[in-house]
Amino acid sequence: MVYMAGENDLEASVKNDLEKELSVLGSNKDIQVLAFSDRKKGALLFRVNQSMRDNARNAIVELGKQNTGNPQTLLQFVRWSKTNYPAEHYLLSFWGHGSGNKAMYDQGSDDSITNDELLGVLPDIGFIDVVAYDACYMARINTAKLWHNHATAISFSQESVSWNGIAYDKVIEDLRTNPDMSADDVARSLTRSTRGLENSWSAIAVDKRFEIFNSAFENWLQSTTDKKQKRVRQIEPNIRDLYQLAALSHNKASVQLIAAYNGIKLYEQHSKKYKGLHGLSTEIPVNLQKP
Repeated sequence: MVYMAGENDLEASVKNDLEKELSVLGSNKDIQVLAFSDRKKGALLFRVNQSMRDNARNAIVELGKQNTGNPQTLLQFVRWSKTNYPAEHYLLSFWGHGSGNKAMYDQGSDDSITNDELLGVLPDIGFIDVVAYDACYMARINTAKLWHNHATAISFSQESVSWNGIAYDKVIEDLRTNPDMSADDVARSLTRSTRGLENSWSAIAVDKRFEIFNSAFENWLQSTTDKKQKRVRQIEPNIRDLYQLAALSHNKASVQLIAAYNGIKLYEQHSKKYKGLHGLSTEIPVNLQKP
């Protein structure tokens, strides 16, 4: 399931990703490729077939004007997908603008789905094996915590995402080759597909394995002092690479946190420019913000 929030400056890329990536191989008997495609003129629902052209004639449903920033719109898409194309496993990709604590910006409604809003509909969305954020700045602890026990694995970027993003054709090819891929391997495939195209991407586990990491993270927060955090590289205002931040602590809690993160990290790739990143960012807690 690809939830495409294109009623903004990404509109031209909707057609590109539908025709040059999703429909290169498209659906078959083992894999259903479904897309909610929203643009200024309205939204279309597709079961993406091989070599499909992006037009209303090939859509299953024309939905008219929609607000992708409304979590109910997302919920309706997921429900429609699960009802009409039930599967053993599900992948949900958020395609659009992101900024850490909110995503899927809809220009017509001037609205985005916040993490709190998404949390409210997760019980109705149901379990999603793999979640992907084809959006900027979403590889944060808050995003991972949001999906803890609601998914097995997640793939996302710490940095801004270019016009490339996830190469869906490569991921679909991997799934066609091995329809029984584990959730971990699908998350790895999503992340590998961005190699050479994006500055930073990572895949981590958010199932029961995440509990050990979260416990280590909370313990580290309690043990960390301001003086030990002065020289960490800033990724963007108030955002830091967790691994770098922990490495500067030089205490037992930081060693345990790094080990716990390595236990949930499934795959990461970074360009030379961002070789210091390790796949997960954190908002600086209040007790770490003082110079």
